[in-house]
Amino acid sequence: MEAFPSFVPSLVECMKYASALLLAATLLTPQTQAQTGTLDQVSPFASEVPGQSAGYNFDAASLTWQASVFAGMDGVLEGVEFEVTGLTGATVDIAIFLGGPWQAGTPAWSGTLTKTNDLTEVVFADTSAANITLSTGDAYTIQIDCIGGGMGGTGSYESPVNTLYGPDLWLNAALFGPEWRIGFHTWMIGGGLNLSTTGAPGGVMSFDVSGATPAGPMAYLYAFGTGSYSRVNPLTGNVLITGLSSNGITVHATPNADAAGNYSLSATVPSGAAGLVCVQVVDLLSDGLSNVVCL
Repeated sequence: MEAFPSFVPSLVECMKYASALLLAATLLTPQTQAQTGTLDQVSPFASEVPGQSAGYNFDAASLTWQASVFAGMDGVLEGVEFEVTGLTGATVDIAIFLGGPWQAGTPAWSGTLTKTNDLTEVVFADTSAANITLSTGDAYTIQIDCIGGGMGGTGSYESPVNTLYGPDLWLNAALFGPEWRIGFHTWMIGGGLNLSTTGAPGGVMSFDVSGATPAGPMAYLYAFGTGSYSRVNPLTGNVLITGLSSNGITVHATPNADAAGNYSLSATVPSGAAGLVCVQVVDLLSDGLSNVVCL
């Protein structure tokens, strides 16, 4: 597995290349923006990976799906987004369990998703009221319990092994195979490493980090889209599952945070990076991962 390199091309050079790929890229803009926290884990929707898309049965009452997830930051789980199909009023039951699959006990949260139109749409399951507090690396399980409600879901397929999202997918208490992953986006509130930006592609942007280890080394990563690309942290030897795609994954810089755990990086970003390039920061001492910011 590849480790963080010590020398990488410049952000500007790679983003110029990204602009040439812009017309070929398809990144999802959710129709439902109920979340206010930060994007954490990304198992791509079909609309995000059109060449590797898959559909999933969320209807048949005999089926129960469980997706394994590992928190990429500290905080409270705000909720989970799904890309779903079906007619207006279609439903499916969702639950969150602490720990990895297979889970058959009492969930930390449960609720029902309902379609609001006849089109493919993104729906948000708000779990914030359950106050599910997670630390970086904690395992939890997303359950989709089919109830004959007429709903379908989307996700990805890649053979022989799905590299778009690493953790396993289970169906009815058995592994569903390494090629298949149901699509979801998880969102977290508060805690951990946080990345924010000012400015916009086509000018100078600031990439601001807070919550890092004081005076500790960090790595700014970017790629052409979201995903679950894994890399080895050379300082800890641990495998980190990022929220970025393997497409064009690059480590731009490895600065040290200041004494308060903050850092601000400025870069001139070409306009072609808009809608294509996504950025994430790694705390190399703690293995902490920031939220993913897509430009």
